[in-house]
Order: sequence, then C-alpha cells, then structure tokens
Amino acid sequence: MFWQNEELLLPDSLWGAYEDELTEKGLIFEASQENTKKRIHGGKSKELAEEHFCHRFAASCGRVVYFLLDPKGVFAKANSKTILSLTRGNIIILDLAGGAGAGTLSLLTTLAELIDTKQIPQLPTNIKIVNADYSTDAQELAQSLHSRIGSHLLQRGIDLIFSHTEWDATDVTQSNQLCDDVFSTAPPDTEFMILISNISGIGNAGFEGVKSSITHIMQRITNKKAFVLWIEPESGDASSIMKKAFEIVAPIKWLSALFHGIPPSFTYKWFDKIKSMPRTGGMILQRFSREY
Repeated sequence: MFWQNEELLLPDSLWGAYEDELTEKGLIFEASQENTKKRIHGGKSKELAEEHFCHRFAASCGRVVYFLLDPKGVFAKANSKTILSLTRGNIIILDLAGGAGAGTLSLLTTLAELIDTKQIPQLPTNIKIVNADYSTDAQELAQSLHSRIGSHLLQRGIDLIFSHTEWDATDVTQSNQLCDDVFSTAPPDTEFMILISNISGIGNAGFEGVKSSITHIMQRITNKKAFVLWIEPESGDASSIMKKAFEIVAPIKWLSALFHGIPPSFTYKWFDKIKSMPRTGGMILQRFSREY
C-alpha cells in the first residue's frame, strides 16, 4: 500500500532497513527530532553525512517513490519505462553523488512492493549498483542499507550487487576512469542507468565545478543502451541546474530530454514514519535517453 489519506507511504522494507540502520548507529533519537535548519545537504565528513542521513534521507526517498508511482500521470510514462528497464535482464545503475543510497534503495524497495502487490510481474533481474561519492562515511551507510534488503529482493527475483567507489566530481580524469571501469566490465546485453539526485545542494557555483564531469559522462553513454534519471528537491538552485543540464544534453546527438528547458516542479504529501508526522515534499525531475 502506497497511499493513505492522500499521503504517500514509503515501502515497509525501506523503513525497516532505515530504522534498523539508525538504531544500530545510535542515531534513532536524533532522526526522530525535528531539525529546523533549512540547508542540510550532507558532506564529506561523518558528521555532515549522518546529519543528512537523519534529517533528509527519507525525503530523498519520497521523491523517487513518487516518480515511480506517478499518481497524476505527469511524467509521460517515463516512470513505467524506468520500471521496465529495472525488471528485465542485466542493468547497471551508476549512482552519481550517491551518498547514503537513498535513490537506489527507493528504486529497489518500490520495485519489490510493486511485485508484491502484483502491479508488475516478477522476472529474473540482475542489478548492479555502483555508488560514486566523495564521502566514504555516507557510502558505508549505503553499503549496510543495501545489504539489509538483499534477501528481500532475491525472493522477488532481483539479484543485487552493490559496490561503491570514491569519486571527486570536479576531476574529469576520475570521471573518465569511472566510466571505463563501469562500462568495460559489463555484459554485452547490459542496460545502463545514470542516477543523479540531490546534487543541487552544491548550488550554481558548485555545479560549475562538476559540469565538465557531468558532460563527459553524458557523452560516454550516447553509444549505449542507457538513460539518465535526474531528481532534485524543488528549489531555485535545482531549477537553474536542471536548465544547465538540458543545455549540456541539447547538443549531444542521440540523447533526448523528457522535458524541454526547465522541467516543471511537483509537490505532494508524504508520511514520515520516523518522525511520526505528515510532511510536504517537492521535486523537479528530468530524464534523458535515446528513447524519445
């Protein structure tokens, strides 16, 4: 069940893994408290990674779940195309600035829930996640979270391999090597998903520093069966960065965008189980692929 009183409910398996991780790390009380800081974007240090994990992780998950469900039909079937890609054959998800893994954990647990409720068929699927980030502390959280759901997914036909690599997004040489490592070892029939979420926290000035790496990665997927899913919280910085992302892709042959220019933003209600309260979520999303 995904909805109650018009509020989005995140999958029980997601909440279970998240709550267990918070408890094990001694963070459950902190996560249950309201934090009034407006800008919590994580960071390289353990303290910043854990602050984001406690107070923004679930909100990040909500945006991905809302996209996959698309209750108002605003994403032009991009959600169903994404689900189809994630439920057949071999897929590698390159999770850029993946942090504690909110994006991929949300994708996987929502797929499992859709299978359980018979909204999609259960098919044998091999999913490999490569989490690329500069915070090893956040990546350790991601590794543990995905380990917690491994058997749950396997029972539903999803064989998961999770890996992570330290990545400096401002270094194009590192980004080139990252692409080499991911693409060169994949089976011939692999589909690639580039997931970008919550990068807008670096702001417009910060994005200029990673723009070359993002451009390089976009160019590297043009001769592959691949798509990009980019999800950000609703904000002025996010809208500006999404416009720049469109400008990156526009001149690249073979890649097309779901939305032209600045994508529309969407708001919704969701229920925060850790804080035991309803919340308002906002998102802006873009999808680039060779399908449109």
